[in-house]
Amino acid sequence: FDHVQLDTTKVGIVTYSDLAVTVSPISNNTTSVMQALTAAGAGSEEARNTDVGLAAAGALFSGTAGVAKVVILIQFGKSDDINKSILAATALKTASVTVVAISIGNGNDVPGEIHQVVSPPGKSNTLIAADFEGLRRLAVDLAE
Repeated sequence: FDHVQLDTTKVGIVTYSDLAVTVSPISNNTTSVMQALTAAGAGSEEARNTDVGLAAAGALFSGTAGVAKVVILIQFGKSDDINKSILAATALKTASVTVVAISIGNGNDVPGEIHQVVSPPGKSNTLIAADFEGLRRLAVDLAE
């Protein structure tokens, strides 16, 4: 996650299931971003239209130029359609957006699926957390 510089990075948050919702537009206000992330919760486990979430995250970069663009996909379980997810991720990467991912849980081959979506090299742009407590620990480790 060398792409993220804590002192200069702006963050936006998009949640997704069957639809994508922008929970927080791009901002460098750490407090408001963390509040939005906490309020967003784990999201729905019914639908995982990862492609919809990736497209909405990419749209947050509209009008930005001359800055590093990184989407961090946090996925719990497999996406509903890996082919659509790969196409959405490819569109981001073509637009010079780096896609990194955190896979939560021990779903069937989720890490293998994630490696197909993230920017190369896949393994260095992927983290795996066993559960949401593991995600919290990853966040603390990354901040240090």
